[in-house]
Amino acid sequence: MSSDQSSTPSQPRPDERRRQHSQAHADERRLLRQATVAIGCLGLGLACAAFEVAYTVNIVPWLIPSDSGAYSLPADIWSSLQPARWVANGALLYVFEAEGQQGAYGVLWPTVLAPAVALGDHLGLVDSGRFPLPRPTMAIPMIVAAVTAAITALAAAIWRITASLAVKARVLTIAAAVGPALIAAGSWFHGEDILVAAFVLLAATSPVTAGWWTAAALLTKPTMLAYAPALLAACEPSRRRSFMMIAAGVPAVMLSLIFAAAPLSLFSGFTDTLTCADCFRPALWASLFWDDPTQISATYGRVAWIAASTATAWLWRHRCRDTQGLLTVLTAIALMRCLVFEAGIYAYYWVPAILFTLVLTTRDDRSLWAPLLGFAGLTAWHSASVDMPSPLWWAVAIAATAIVWYPVMRSLGRPHLALSSSRQPR
Repeated sequence: MSSDQSSTPSQPRPDERRRQHSQAHADERRLLRQATVAIGCLGLGLACAAFEVAYTVNIVPWLIPSDSGAYSLPADIWSSLQPARWVANGALLYVFEAEGQQGAYGVLWPTVLAPAVALGDHLGLVDSGRFPLPRPTMAIPMIVAAVTAAITALAAAIWRITASLAVKARVLTIAAAVGPALIAAGSWFHGEDILVAAFVLLAATSPVTAGWWTAAALLTKPTMLAYAPALLAACEPSRRRSFMMIAAGVPAVMLSLIFAAAPLSLFSGFTDTLTCADCFRPALWASLFWDDPTQISATYGRVAWIAASTATAWLWRHRCRDTQGLLTVLTAIALMRCLVFEAGIYAYYWVPAILFTLVLTTRDDRSLWAPLLGFAGLTAWHSASVDMPSPLWWAVAIAATAIVWYPVMRSLGRPHLALSSSRQPR
């Protein structure tokens, strides 16, 4: 062999070149699918936001006429407005001093709404929190931001956690989840509950990044603490330390900065409790133990719910070894809030449980009609609950609970330890 031939670099064989070309083509298709899914989720969020604004502006005045001419909007919009305005003005570390914050939201939710509030302030839009107006103004960009963020994150999370199923099943699950999510994010203006549910679903299917999703959920709403023990139980032993460091460390650092900037506001924001004469009527435990509804405060029930969820996660930790079992535990924890610890009439309390139930039902190859009918029953119950006689209230509560709880009880029958590996995308 000559020196020229020996110095010439070896060329890949034809079969090796074909393999490299096929791998590059597969990578391009994977990136294209990911971009398509991302654009599709964002488009769905924007479309739902447009629908919610059209519904609010055109349908709500017809459904809820006002003698005074004032526009009817959920009051929780305005409790989110001031914290978002503080963030938009660069006062993120002082957000718990804002009127309406009171520990109900973390720092992430006002941050999500801040661009919409900044735009509204720039355009001179006003709110009707204190001065009822004949038309919604600042509510429009806030609804767009809240619904877009909530629906986009939820669609992406459901697409991710149903990766082992057929595309049709994944799309149907997202479509079924849009209705409950719209009611919570638009009609009640509690998109932060949808974001928490989406982050929980992402944490349930992402072992490597579960800590980051849990931290994001904790920064969105403190009630995420109820779901964190189940997510910790689902971690592999080698990942639990890193999960705890990230999930607890990131919110702790953020709260430490806020405490250093405004210690009194942070303390009062998490300790002040507001009683509500109408928020929890009718309620199972309230009707049994309290004659005066002004004695009811949600804080005590939420603390008890977090404690009970921790015990539940420990007792059912063996079921958290696979995605199906983890979803079962998460759904049970979500339902505990609605049935026992905070059994109010708010429809959006039920939405996380409904979303987990939809995903659980789809992954177990069952029909979506049962949880959807359950949610329809719950919303009908809410619309009539103010003047509903107690016996009828009990009947509706039991029927709706049975419909929603049924898929969870079915899933408790057998663990699906091999589900993730046995199903392949079709």
